[in-house]
Amino acid sequence: MDLTKLDNRHPILIALLEEYKYSKRYIGKIKFCIKIIRQEANKGTITSYEDFYTKVILPNSTLSKCKDYKTYIGVIKAFVEEDKFLGKTGGRSGFLNKKKSSYDFLCPDFKLLIDTFR
Repeated sequence: MDLTKLDNRHPILIALLEEYKYSKRYIGKIKFCIKIIRQEANKGTITSYEDFYTKVILPNSTLSKCKDYKTYIGVIKAFVEEDKFLGKTGGRSGFLNKKKSSYDFLCPDFKLLIDTFR
């Protein structure tokens, strides 16, 4: 995680959120996440956005708040690292989401059969 990039990009993200008429509450949550990410990264506790979520948010939040924070962190990460403003594209960040395929739902015997004949 590059803190200088976060510091340079976050004012642009906040300006875009305001331009697209996001609520003050939502913008406040994004700002709060950015503040905590900076604090934890400066302490050396975290090295990535995923670390921030698993080491800071998960142990200290309820399940519903964890889902909210996952959204906020995904928005920040997508904008800072991938230069995607999700408010414009209408997409989701996919932060910490591993897409499951049909293969993942098969029993071990069928997986072995498929793997054998691939």
